[in-house]
Amino acid sequence: MAALTGAVVLIVFVLAIDLLVTLGLIRRLRHLQQRLPASSPDALPTVGSPIPSFAMRALDGEHLDETEFARGLALAVFLSAACEPCNRVRRELSERPPSQRTFVFVKEIPGLEDETKVFAESLDHVGTVAIIAQDDTLARRLEISIVPTLLAITDGTITAASTSLPRLFQSLEAGVLA
Repeated sequence: MAALTGAVVLIVFVLAIDLLVTLGLIRRLRHLQQRLPASSPDALPTVGSPIPSFAMRALDGEHLDETEFARGLALAVFLSAACEPCNRVRRELSERPPSQRTFVFVKEIPGLEDETKVFAESLDHVGTVAIIAQDDTLARRLEISIVPTLLAITDGTITAASTSLPRLFQSLEAGVLA
């Protein structure tokens, strides 16, 4: 009987320690999650910032540079084929292509070049599409640290930034952007 009591006490002790370790891990994960850039509005480019100079080629061979955003309203959408929120934005863009001039920049992921190309080509009916490297000049100068990032740009200046296409459209439809 003493052996059985000892075994039960040992099991209860091990379970208590396991519970404490699990609760500690949950607390640590929550702390780390709060520090992720995606949880901070500061992760988006600053509204009021000008579009920096850049040059690249679109999938169709067209030359792109900052003058594309110098006049009127245009949208710039930064996506990745390897992110589920980006796939949601891709579906939303495909179902409801914006009436504004739209430029889609798809970040290439090493090892996923084929998937990136298929993802990018699926958006060619939405607007001008370019595949950009991880260390791309435009994304780096705009300090794009999360995807999806969606920008409304008026006359060369960022006038709205979001990670959600519906929120960006709501801003446009509400007339917040001139």
